[in-house]
Amino acid sequence: MALKTVGTAGTTSLDGVVWSQDPAVLSRADVAALIQLNTGDQTTGHPIAQPCGIGGIEQSFGKLIVPNRGSLIIYPGDVLAVDNRGGVILVTAYSAAGTDWVVSA
Repeated sequence: MALKTVGTAGTTSLDGVVWSQDPAVLSRADVAALIQLNTGDQTTGHPIAQPCGIGGIEQSFGKLIVPNRGSLIIYPGDVLAVDNRGGVILVTAYSAAGTDWVVSA
């Protein structure tokens, strides 16, 4: 079987935010902090993503740009998380509302 069970090794191993295009709800500082954690895994030295260039987040458009991977549209309520190696995880608002994911303040 090709499907695998995927989870985290610890309950606090991801840093993330609940997405909002409204800077009053999700501050630009929080978006910047998430960008700093997002790294490219296909280049030498795994550079940190930047707001423009190799990757980042366009908050006004709700677009996540993952270095060397492409872009995804982020909808309100989606959860963006980054693991301790810079890998990005996008959990839809629908899935985040279920019991498999825990998002704490």
